[in-house]
Amino acid sequence: MSVPVHTLNKDQKKWYAKIVIAAILADDEISPSEIDFLKQVIAIVNHPDDKKELMQMISSKKGPEIEEPPGIQKEILAAIFIELLLIMISDLDFADKEKKFLKKISAMFELDGSYFAELMRWGEAGLAWKLSQQTLIGGDKEADSLQVPINQLDAQQKKWYSSTLISTIMLDGSVDESEISFLKAAVTFVESKKDQMELLGYVRNKMAPKLLHPPE
Repeated sequence: MSVPVHTLNKDQKKWYAKIVIAAILADDEISPSEIDFLKQVIAIVNHPDDKKELMQMISSKKGPEIEEPPGIQKEILAAIFIELLLIMISDLDFADKEKKFLKKISAMFELDGSYFAELMRWGEAGLAWKLSQQTLIGGDKEADSLQVPINQLDAQQKKWYSSTLISTIMLDGSVDESEISFLKAAVTFVESKKDQMELLGYVRNKMAPKLLHPPE
């Protein structure tokens, strides 16, 4: 999640969660690749009643009506728009319904027409790149074929995978805001609290764990 949600107030966070849900449901489906986005955006909303309302939208697959952004800075709106675009291509498809949704959001955000056109070209290029990944790994066009099957790994393999992710994140000796969600996920893969603390120690000391050969 690249949007600085920590700068948003309670109402703005709820609005942001609703627009993400609306984007995911723009094609009337929820793909496996979009579930992580839903989990992340639900997690930023703290009030139980608000969470319940959002979960009902998801379970009914009925996207909410999008209202004007409540006092959010233009720079953050631009970041939100880019994230919505990334969500829409995450399932390796970019349907006409989704493009129309983005055009509507672009107008609501008062984005410049040339900026919108450039982002749409960027999204199409990103989709082409993601589809090319399928060819590289010999997969099909199902979006979940690029998801790492964590539940199929044993404890040793999970620790190795987590360590490799953290080593990648810590290559430059720091954790960027856009990498925080990856870091949190990497730690949760590890079953042992001791191993979790060991990996977090590398992060605190701004070090990358040693890369090891994949276990089996």
